Amino acid sequence: MEIDAFFVLSAGFGSRMGKIGDILPKPLWPVFEKTLLELQFDFYHWTGAKRKFINIHHQAKKIEKFVANHLPEVKCLYEKNLLGVGGGILNLKNNYPKLNSVLISNVDQFFFISQEKIKNEINQLYDFDAILFALPVCRSQGYNQLEISKEGQLLGINSNPSIDRYLTYSGVALINCSTIKDETKAIGLFKSIADPKKRRVKVVNGEGPYYDLGTIDLYIKQFISLLEQMKKKESGDFFEFLKKVKGVNVERMSASFNSDHSKNINEYCFRDLKITMDNEAFKLESDKLIDLYEAE
Repeated sequence: MEIDAFFVLSAGFGSRMGKIGDILPKPLWPVFEKTLLELQFDFYHWTGAKRKFINIHHQAKKIEKFVANHLPEVKCLYEKNLLGVGGGILNLKNNYPKLNSVLISNVDQFFFISQEKIKNEINQLYDFDAILFALPVCRSQGYNQLEISKEGQLLGINSNPSIDRYLTYSGVALINCSTIKDETKAIGLFKSIADPKKRRVKVVNGEGPYYDLGTIDLYIKQFISLLEQMKKKESGDFFEFLKKVKGVNVERMSASFNSDHSKNINEYCFRDLKITMDNEAFKLESDKLIDLYEAE
């Protein structure tokens, strides 16, 4: 079985991104030279999926305009009312009923699962309705626990785990759309597509580095980490990925660091947008931000 489509989940309000989230939809937040949305399609380019989709709601017109100019091969599925992850997948199936295998990913998370592992699991979709890629976490991080059988099937979701280390859902999954028969409605993933009481759901430990930029605090943390890696000429998985897909211009950044006007490691200009980070403070010049994205 091959992946028929890649579906980026990106229809949230961006409320976890602070006041800037009201102006700039999260899919269009920059990570140096590219947006989160562009990076998702770069990240999973290896799948060879011929059909590419995103779901949109908040600031939908801005996203549609950006996609038309920069990602013309991507289809936008507008949700008048938010449908949730499960509802978004049901809506995709309703609009494109011939889809079979679909890979999904959250727009603000990057999970470095080995390509071979995902490819191997694609063939398992014949036997399952969904395959979830899981991430090892600590209880202090506050994530839900996936309760899993010895055979690797999902049994349930535990919102109050009693053990210190366990697996949680990463936001990446393979969906067998050929087995979906529900009508579109607003519903969560684990009450629909991955409901262990009604469907066959497999859980696989992704076992790779994980980068979450889903909140303003996490975004700042990852951005500063990337800047520090560049300053120290170090590199991690995410930074190497950015270099590979031309998501960061190392020469320009190096010149900027060595110039008289940009000695501060926490200052950088993305196109015409100045980003300043100082400890936990974060500021985007909103007037330039609005002009930048309305000009696209």
